[in-house]
Amino acid sequence: MSNLTYNRIDTTISESSISSIKTNLQHISALLPPNSLTADEKKSFRGMDAANKAFTEDCINQLRSNGAETMPSYIKIDNLIADLKLFEQLDILKSMLNQVISQVNAAQRLAGKEAYDTALKVYELYETASKSGVPGSKTSFELLNQRFKTNTGRKSDTQLKRKQQ
Repeated sequence: MSNLTYNRIDTTISESSISSIKTNLQHISALLPPNSLTADEKKSFRGMDAANKAFTEDCINQLRSNGAETMPSYIKIDNLIADLKLFEQLDILKSMLNQVISQVNAAQRLAGKEAYDTALKVYELYETASKSGVPGSKTSFELLNQRFKTNTGRKSDTQLKRKQQ
């Protein structure tokens, strides 16, 4: 178990900041193209990697230099260029959002770990107090013990202690 006196993430986010973040995320979402894919489309559509992007750029260059007029009328170079530009724009945004998501995931994981580690220590202390006959501790231990067994699938604190060693 970690050192309970060392709390690496001893903070909360103010309600006004949470509200501002939510508003900004909704604003970002509203500014993005409103397209969604079906589950089948997500599975079947090819992704764009570096090689596919280079190929697409080569096709655009050939259309520009070697006569787009040789292509059928349904091939619209402007649409191809716009799609590639949107891909590149979204790639930049995706990278930035992934950094934010990584930061959120790390902070959430750390906060959860610290909260749960402390809760486990509280549980153990109630158990010890209950076994020692400290008044009022048995009720709390029994309540927490029920939740502990239900949530963890462990039958006793012995399994918890073995896991911590």
